[in-house]
Amino acid sequence: MSLLLLMVARNIPLHTWRECEKETAGETSHYSGWTGTKNLDHIARLITNSCSSNEVVKLIAREWEYLPPLVRMSITHEMNQALGTRSNNKTKGIRRLDELLAGKVLRSQQNEELTDRKLITVGGKLIAIDKKLNPAVLGASRTYATYALPANYNNLPPAEKRRLREELAKQRREDRQ
Repeated sequence: MSLLLLMVARNIPLHTWRECEKETAGETSHYSGWTGTKNLDHIARLITNSCSSNEVVKLIAREWEYLPPLVRMSITHEMNQALGTRSNNKTKGIRRLDELLAGKVLRSQQNEELTDRKLITVGGKLIAIDKKLNPAVLGASRTYATYALPANYNNLPPAEKRRLREELAKQRREDRQ
């Protein structure tokens, strides 16, 4: 019997597992309420949200191999799906759990990086350079592309710069309305 699933079934806070382990030392009852999809999602959410506690991370790592495969799959899916949207302490806990389990929880994110390839000629040879792109900068440039200053802005006379800034400000005000 998994202490983790027993505590979830009894609605006991997971960070108190050491006290609960002493109380349920000889218990042999089995919790089978984890088989439904809704229950699996609920269990995975509870466990993922409890990862902000180091004690819970230790318990999950200790019992990982003894959890039913469906529960493990739900937990890994939930942790990967919501890794960036959780609080920083939960994210740290999820990463710590992944380290304790030797990479069994988190998916590899190596292939998800956006890059831009540039071809340049150096000494008569063609060389490809991959440059990492920041998704936040890409999103902002898509959003504000209509208000971007031209490439030759620094070379324009001051009167032309002022006229251009006023025109862009007028466009921004019109778009807000």
